[in-house]
Amino acid sequence: ALALLLFGLGSRIDLIMQQTPMPVMLLSVCFFIIILLAATQDIAVDGWAISMLSPANRGYASTCQTIGLNVGYFVSYTGFLALNSNEFCTKYLGLGSALMSLGNYLQLCGAVFLLFTLWLTFAIHEGRSDYVTETETINLSAIEVYRRILYLIKQTHVRELIMVLLLARVGFAVTDNVLDLTLLNRGVPR
Repeated sequence: ALALLLFGLGSRIDLIMQQTPMPVMLLSVCFFIIILLAATQDIAVDGWAISMLSPANRGYASTCQTIGLNVGYFVSYTGFLALNSNEFCTKYLGLGSALMSLGNYLQLCGAVFLLFTLWLTFAIHEGRSDYVTETETINLSAIEVYRRILYLIKQTHVRELIMVLLLARVGFAVTDNVLDLTLLNRGVPR
């Protein structure tokens, strides 16, 4: 689903970004769904890694995730901005214009997601794990997991915790934003 959404959005994002006024609500909904699907996939892969790895090797899962996250940040930010820049592509790559638009990049990400998902589905055979017993595993569909999450969110204490976490920084927002400007006005260099 994530790959298809990235393909679909990639084919239209350049036109959407040129509209005036920009449809912020549409973009917000699209990127919320992308983040929701990516977070769901991340949780599934974490659970899969825990069930497949021996207890001695489970520490490597977080190391691999951290390395992959940093590589992803670099490719997504620095790599995309460089390949999207006319100046960079002309000066360093010898091209006449930018190599990649935002739409092309989203479609490339969709292709990468699709290829890795197909590779994991058909090429990796996990077999039976000796590290997790049958009583420890519960097979739930994604819909059932989201139903359970909604049930938990409806609990009074969870809602109170959510409100505290959402509102905890409100009291400091003015200080956080105005402090830098005040320091600059008083002559403190950046």
